[in-house]
Amino acid sequence: MTKKLFMLIALAVIFAACNTIQEKSASSESTEQEPIDEQITITVAEFDKGAADYVGKEVKISGTVDHTCKHGDKRMFIIDEDTEGRVKINAGESILGFDAELEGSQVMVIGVVDELVVDEAYLDKWEKEVIEETGEEHKIHDGKHEKENQEGEDEDDTSHELERIKNLRQQLAESGKVHLTFYSIECISYEVIPPASDK
Repeated sequence: MTKKLFMLIALAVIFAACNTIQEKSASSESTEQEPIDEQITITVAEFDKGAADYVGKEVKISGTVDHTCKHGDKRMFIIDEDTEGRVKINAGESILGFDAELEGSQVMVIGVVDELVVDEAYLDKWEKEVIEETGEEHKIHDGKHEKENQEGEDEDDTSHELERIKNLRQQLAESGKVHLTFYSIECISYEVIPPASDK
């Protein structure tokens, strides 16, 4: 009787040990199969067509620097010379700014896709802040400045800001939508891609 009891206990211990090994194996398999947010490599054209699909995701994108905003050096625009696509890149916390000498260079940018929703309430608030001369952080830079001073600096005075707001109100009205959406990339890091050698 004692032998039978001893054998039953031994079998129970072996069964429990095997079961634990199987559970560990199953849990390690499920961990490997869980989706992990990884960096996505996209083109300027892909961003231009489907930026909404990438909001909040880290992307890697390459293009030619078309323009750097001289007012604060915190924005640049990259293009794909084969398409009409254009992407706004904002300097993230780790980026001091974008030097004007980058214009014309090929760059590879790593950053997170950001979405800005502009509706009447946003424009009202922006307009109020511009009038109070405190709306600098709400400027929507499109990379096209109508006026430059003699030193080549962008002039972003109140009248230009109010003109931009007026144009956005018109775009909003013409769209028939309740808001406009603008997409950009907040830059984590970037590097200049050296030109290919002619060898």
